[in-house]
Amino acid sequence: MPTMTDPADPKVLVDLRLPPDPSSPARARLALNPLENRFDEETLFKLRLLVSELVTNSVRHARLEEGDLIWVRILCQRGALRVEVLDSGWFPTPRAVLPHAGWELQRAEQERDWPGGWGLNLVETLADSWGIVRDDGTTVWFEVNVAGSCRP
Repeated sequence: MPTMTDPADPKVLVDLRLPPDPSSPARARLALNPLENRFDEETLFKLRLLVSELVTNSVRHARLEEGDLIWVRILCQRGALRVEVLDSGWFPTPRAVLPHAGWELQRAEQERDWPGGWGLNLVETLADSWGIVRDDGTTVWFEVNVAGSCRP
C-alpha cells in the first residue's frame, strides 16, 4: 500500500491492521493509549478524534470487502506526529470550496446521495497539514506538530 512517509528514519509509534467493521474506530482509539504519557492532552485529543474519523470513513465509505484491512500507522519525525490511514478502497476526489471554509467531495452523478460527513472538515481544522494519496488504494494522512522530540 502507498505511504507518504519521509525516508528520514521515522519512529513508528503505532502499526495496526483492522477489519472494515464498526468496532474498528474504537480499536484504533484504544491503540493510542500507550502514547498517553508521551504527549499532552490536546495532542492526544486531536489524534483520537481524527484517527477515529478516518477509520470510520474507511469502514463506511471505502467499499471494502471481507478480508480487506485498514492500516493505521502513527510515525514520529522532525517534531511532528504523522498519521496514515490506508485502505484498498474507493475515495471520491475532495475539492476545496473556499480556503478554510470546509471541503466538498466531488461525486459522480450516481453518487449524489453519498452520505458524507464532517470528517475531512475536522482534519482540515485540527491537523497542521494533511492530504490524500490515491493509487492502488487510498491513503489519508495528517500531521500534528509536537514540541520537542518524539523519541522516548
